[in-house]
Amino acid sequence: MRNHAEFRWSYWRYCGRQSARIFAIFSVGAVTFLGVWLLAGLVSPQEDPTVRSEAAMAFAVVVVLAAIGLTVRHAESDARLDPGLLCPWCNSPLAHLHGIIVLSSGNCPHCGERVLED
Repeated sequence: MRNHAEFRWSYWRYCGRQSARIFAIFSVGAVTFLGVWLLAGLVSPQEDPTVRSEAAMAFAVVVVLAAIGLTVRHAESDARLDPGLLCPWCNSPLAHLHGIIVLSSGNCPHCGERVLED
């Protein structure tokens, strides 16, 4: 069993990775928007800048939504990468919002068993 300090460190490290992933997703969207906007300006410089911006925004939104979908799809497997964020009794991930429950009660929110030492 882990103590509160070890679990807290693993949980905050997991939250930091998720925050970095969110920042990366929106950075990819911004770079995509800028790239498409500049490319559209090179291909047809006489076109209205508003139309060019709308097209670039639409393309960037599609890219960001695809990246968010991939992140959500792999969220549970990412939570299982750290063995300290798994319940030793039922093997359920203790990341996401469950980590806050574990930190406050010391018990697994799935099976109810004790997972943290006092």
